Parts: sequence; C-alpha cells; structure tokens
Amino acid sequence: MKYTDFDGTCANTFSSSPNGIDVHKAYSFAVRDVLGQEALASYISLGGLHNRTPVQVVRELLRIGDRKKFTETAMRYFEGNQTYVEELVPISMGIPINFDVDLEGSVTELLVRSKLSYLMNEVGGRLSNGVR
Repeated sequence: MKYTDFDGTCANTFSSSPNGIDVHKAYSFAVRDVLGQEALASYISLGGLHNRTPVQVVRELLRIGDRKKFTETAMRYFEGNQTYVEELVPISMGIPINFDVDLEGSVTELLVRSKLSYLMNEVGGRLSNGVR
C-alpha cells in the first residue's frame, strides 16, 4: 500500500525512521525548539499532537501557558535560525513570518518548519531492510 500526504507526496511520517523519528517525536522536538521546555511540558500534558492541526497546538499552548515567555522564545528561535528556517520551504509556500502582523500564524509556521527540519533529516536514510 502506498501512502500519500495531503499534498500528494509519498510519505509515512507516522512510522518511525530508522533513527526513531516520527511525526510525533518531530513535533515534540519542534515545540521544545520554538517555544521552550515549559511549552514542551504543556504539550505533553495535553496529550501531544493528538490529531490536532499545528495552529490548534499553538493556540492551545499560548492559551494555557506563559504567552509572553513562549512568544519571546519563538522570536529568539527565529532570530537565531532565520536563514535556515526561511530556506526550508520555497518562497511561494508557507506564510511570511512576521510576529507584529500575525503572532499565532508566525509561531505556527515556525513550529511546522522546525518539525519539517527533523523529518527532512530522515529522508534518504537506510531502512531496517537495507533499502534506501
């Protein structure tokens, strides 16, 4: 059976890579990287991804957590990784990251791109059966 993502790409990101990375782990790493360790603890207490969209995850974390602290952490993450983050997706995809115009959207875009970076690092690795 062949799996395709919503955009028609072939992927099975809910299965772990040979390095143990799956979409759930990638989201946990992304929440920690973008919003901080406290946000990760909240994310875990909420049950993780739990079939939520990225914007739902961000909205809930900003609602229940220290919004100011999480926002400042996300802004620092962007400032320190701006070039890398902007190169993760083509200019025509994603949304512009501008905290003054769309805070929630910008944090969500950072979360998605950070998650993507973890999954992209797994592409091309050898599977357990030796296939690349």
